Amino acid sequence: MKPRLAIPLGTLEGIGPEVISRALARLADQGDDLADVVVLGPRGVLEAVHERLGPGTLDPRVLRDGDIAVLQQPFAGPMLLDPAPQLRPWAPPAEPGFVPATARTSLRCLEMAIRLALRRDVAALVTGPIDKRLFAANGLSFPGQTELLATRAGVADVLMVLSGPRLTTGVLTTHLPLAEVPRAVTAARILAGGRLLARFTAANTGLARPRLAVAGLNPHLGDDGLAGDDDERVVRPAVQALQAEGVDVTGPISADSVFLLAVEGRFDAVLGLYHDQALIPVKLLDVDRTVNVTVGLPFWRTSPDHGTAYDKAWKSGPDRAVVRPDSTLAAIALARRLAAAPT
Repeated sequence: MKPRLAIPLGTLEGIGPEVISRALARLADQGDDLADVVVLGPRGVLEAVHERLGPGTLDPRVLRDGDIAVLQQPFAGPMLLDPAPQLRPWAPPAEPGFVPATARTSLRCLEMAIRLALRRDVAALVTGPIDKRLFAANGLSFPGQTELLATRAGVADVLMVLSGPRLTTGVLTTHLPLAEVPRAVTAARILAGGRLLARFTAANTGLARPRLAVAGLNPHLGDDGLAGDDDERVVRPAVQALQAEGVDVTGPISADSVFLLAVEGRFDAVLGLYHDQALIPVKLLDVDRTVNVTVGLPFWRTSPDHGTAYDKAWKSGPDRAVVRPDSTLAAIALARRLAAAPT
């Protein structure tokens, strides 16, 4: 049996259901039997996608109805776990945007996928894009899926990684105001982030000791203290500690050149110190083929590197695809590759 993947649809009113349906249909057209796929979401939503868009989307009749108990037995997929059978038939709202009434269903799909992964019923998650307001609508305070995953898995250190064909970046600090970043860039955090980035890059590339770089925090690494001392006081000692552990890592390297060096082949991955520093270069290079990975969980999690895109959701037609499944296809391919590697 191939390692199983759990694929929750994400926010139902966003583009998640369509890009997941398109990705699975394309794989099936290429001869993939989808035997490792477990989709989590209302059958009515997938039926609405297929009825509206027709060719190029997955006919949900190929998905066998199942439940969590069934996953403990050998099965021939693909399978659908439907937490809301009452949403059948289903239609998207007339105006695009967040709908609190269905946010609970989207959250149930995600939570169910996490439980499957923690029980080892699936080897990896490929999560559809969500609207972060989903959490507040359900009385939760998580800023994103990454934080929910870490809490449910009971782990303290996780790393967001963006991996594309030409560049892989780790994101040391994620959704923080820029003014709070310097306080959050600590030696302990760099050590944990460097270890996790090395683990992911080794699993992704097959290299025993991938070559990592750590970006500097301040312009020109602080210009000998004229523009800050964080890089010499915090970042460089942490890099040296990683080197002492056997990690092949260089840094800090000024952020205005380190990503170019990686693209040119000098490094296999770069640890960026804050959100935009790490995301801008990888999105600029490969926005449609970049995958968001959460590293440090007891299972692998990938996700397409885009949001709910309400402005494009449910705008496609039978002869016109407004959204592309490229990032979802890349997320599925990467999850399959990582599922055979240690977490």
